[in-house]
Amino acid sequence: MDNRCAQILNIIRERDAPITVKELAETFKVSQRTIRYDLNKIDSFLQDCHLPQLQRKPNSGVQIVLSHAEQMHLSRKLLGMGTYHYTLSPEERRRFILIELIASKGYVTIQSLAEKLSVSRSTVITDLRELRHRIKEHGVTIESKTKEGIRIVGEEKKLRKILMDFIFQYVDTKIIVREIQEHLFKDDELGLEMEFRNLLADMDLHFIEKCLQVAEQELNVQFSDDAYSGIILHIAMALKRIQLGHDIVIPKEELKMLASTKEFSTVSGLAQMLEEHFHLTIPIDEIGYMTMHMLGASNFKNNKEDSPLEYQIIVQAMVGTMSGLTGVNLSRDPVLIQGLEDHIGPVIHRLQHELHVKNPLLKEIETNYQDLFHQTKMAVRHLEIFTRSKMPPDEIGFIALHFAAALERLQTRENSHTVKDVLIVCGTGIGTAEILSAKLKKLFKVNIVDCISSHHLESSIRHHHVELIISTIKLPHLSIPAVVVNPLLNEQDILKLSPYLERRTIQEHGDLQTIIKIIEENCRIINRGRLEKELIALLDNQKKEVEEELMLKDLLTEDVIEVQVEVHDWEEAVRYGGNLLVNTGAAKESYVSAMIESVKTIGPYIVIAPGIAMPHARPEAGALKTGFSLITLKEPVCFGNKENDPVYIVACICSTDHTSHVKALSELVNLFGNDENIHAIREASSVHSILQLIQ
Repeated sequence: MDNRCAQILNIIRERDAPITVKELAETFKVSQRTIRYDLNKIDSFLQDCHLPQLQRKPNSGVQIVLSHAEQMHLSRKLLGMGTYHYTLSPEERRRFILIELIASKGYVTIQSLAEKLSVSRSTVITDLRELRHRIKEHGVTIESKTKEGIRIVGEEKKLRKILMDFIFQYVDTKIIVREIQEHLFKDDELGLEMEFRNLLADMDLHFIEKCLQVAEQELNVQFSDDAYSGIILHIAMALKRIQLGHDIVIPKEELKMLASTKEFSTVSGLAQMLEEHFHLTIPIDEIGYMTMHMLGASNFKNNKEDSPLEYQIIVQAMVGTMSGLTGVNLSRDPVLIQGLEDHIGPVIHRLQHELHVKNPLLKEIETNYQDLFHQTKMAVRHLEIFTRSKMPPDEIGFIALHFAAALERLQTRENSHTVKDVLIVCGTGIGTAEILSAKLKKLFKVNIVDCISSHHLESSIRHHHVELIISTIKLPHLSIPAVVVNPLLNEQDILKLSPYLERRTIQEHGDLQTIIKIIEENCRIINRGRLEKELIALLDNQKKEVEEELMLKDLLTEDVIEVQVEVHDWEEAVRYGGNLLVNTGAAKESYVSAMIESVKTIGPYIVIAPGIAMPHARPEAGALKTGFSLITLKEPVCFGNKENDPVYIVACICSTDHTSHVKALSELVNLFGNDENIHAIREASSVHSILQLIQ
């Protein structure tokens, strides 16, 4: 296509309604016949790109209907064209100018920008006016100087955030990283991606990737593909800015919090490797900046054994809310609980540091799980209270996938015959992998041997017996059959998988009868009566072992409950409830002080629901054993949580580990999830009535 064809296509795809051939002819000052020839060229171009053709509607005009993924694909094709074949749209020009200004050491002239963009000076001035208005809200400005030109001025952290947000909204980070690594670009190309590639062209991304692999091993995590490539680009951008003499500055308190994490320790080690390789000095604030992005990176696999108590409380509260909204008890799904606990850590860091994440499946999630998405929006209020931040739709969509997967699992009935060993490869994270895994198990007879990000594909194949790979992203040629599917598994994907996998027939079986049927098909039963008796004894014993977990009734006993307590403020309320833990030997006095300090430093997130606070601290602060206490207040007090104050009920929690209290915590959150229960506890005039409710 030539320049005019590209511009015509841009106009058509940016319009919501059809545009007539006459309008296009008048816009470009050519004949209608010429426009029709151009439309045929555009159709050929779209066909070569495997994209939908133009729709010609009589008496209406021409339009094109593309999905979000197809829009992105078309943008990549257009941006890959040379300067003589493609003119950037106004939005693309502004992003191009932004990259130029941030990448420059000093001033840039308007004339040089006009020449690079093949537009007039007046067009650049108009773009700058719009760009100034847009970045002003971020505390960044573009200043002019006579005979020098223009430059961008603002806090370094904000400049990088604006640049990376602009880039990540528009390009595929995985592809950009690969193209820079392999030098897959030409010097005479023009486009946003080309400009960004040129900015980082001298950065050794292969070495940065090796450093990140070391970090994964040290932290015992596996980043999602999107997060993996995103961290590589953030580190590369940080190094480029250091080379240009633009160091970042992080507030002391924020840096202090970052320095307390083991991610900071890992990044400090990586910084030494980067300093030696790139021959520069990395300031401590830059180490904090890199740590910030690593903490906010989605973990595809998190092999940490425990989650902080506050994460567990938030997850239990979210699951309790979703159970009430869906009418399904989701609290008994350990995969859901663990998946959410792993997921929300990075989410919390992203919200606290204003790091945005892009969800490529958002439109499909909102369409296919419309009700569930809105229910999740209500459930994440617990997370919003904790972070004191509004949850973006992209983040809500990822969390909705966890709940969608849990509901899919509930509908699945396992059948172990003719099962194939399947490896799942996913680019976006564990939530997407879980929904795909759940749908596969529901529809086909499969054994999911592993769920991984693509950069761990080779090692996973070496460690597992794999008969089929099911991937959400395109993979290199492999000896093992691989099928690319949409993570939400549509009808077309099911047809693609059918030649490889046997469909599942769903039948209801009790545990015992299912086991006996499997034995009958593989062995000769000599004494059926004795087999049944011994299996029943085995299953009963397993059930008893599960029941031996600490339950709410074991922890909330008469000596740790008090009703209608009189206190003057929230601090006295926490201290009163904490002293009950101290009096029963569950905690030291230092633990009580730590609970109070936690509210002062982190905020009143412990007020998890209207009228209910759940103070806690870390185990090392003075917990001696797992213990709960509960007090009701004669007069409510405010903790500083605008939405859930005032507080009538205070439940203090302590535990020496991250597992023994989980069952009881789940029951407590479920107890608080019922308005009738809350009213009964608030109005209770005796400890006995609350004990009856707990029993």
